[in-house]
Amino acid sequence: MGHSLGKISAIHRYPVKSFRGESLQEAAVSRFGLYGDRSRAFLDEKSPVRHLTAKHVPKLLEYQAACVSEGDETSFPDVRITTPDGRVVPWTDEELHKEIEQLSGRPLAPVTFTPQDELMGVDQAQLLIVTDASVRALEQMWGKPVDPLRFRPNIVLEQADGVPFAEEDWIGRRIQIGEVVVEVYKKCKRCSMVNIDPGDYSIDPGLLKTLATSREACFGVYAAVVETGVVRVGDVAGLLG
Repeated sequence: MGHSLGKISAIHRYPVKSFRGESLQEAAVSRFGLYGDRSRAFLDEKSPVRHLTAKHVPKLLEYQAACVSEGDETSFPDVRITTPDGRVVPWTDEELHKEIEQLSGRPLAPVTFTPQDELMGVDQAQLLIVTDASVRALEQMWGKPVDPLRFRPNIVLEQADGVPFAEEDWIGRRIQIGEVVVEVYKKCKRCSMVNIDPGDYSIDPGLLKTLATSREACFGVYAAVVETGVVRVGDVAGLLG
């Protein structure tokens, strides 16, 4: 491993697209990203290629999803949903599906992907990485605290040198993180979902405006998995070559 970039401070998985996810101490990384990440989604039946997201229905973020079994090479782990009113139900619960459909105001189809599917509910890439230094810099720009969960990262890196937005210089480079090797390949263009506070679900359009004027609306980087393995909180990340 070459130049040290820092270490993992948090790992996040989102078993259902646009639902609140779960924080992990370790996670298996397969060719498609964190195992079980975005393995479920709701599709608009009038437009089957479009996933329902919190961009259109912010209240989706008030539903929390967690994996509750191991899964295998042919099927992902079972998923448990905790609703805003505290009910705990399986992903397959028909009342949950009706509730989300009513919330969205459109006919929906719940979809469960398999490990054989290419991108599942992921829009662009297999892993999304943000750094603590960039979060702190954004707080200074915006003038308010910023929860990294606004950006729905899979991996949060505590940077060794503390240089904001250094991750954008990693584009085109390979990085080893624990057992895993990834290739960083593009900046993540953000949408209005970042305006939703993951703590109280309030909406403030000022954050996206700040990103738009100062960072071309980009924050964090996408990475493709080159070598699979396990990542753990505390694992060191370093440039290869």
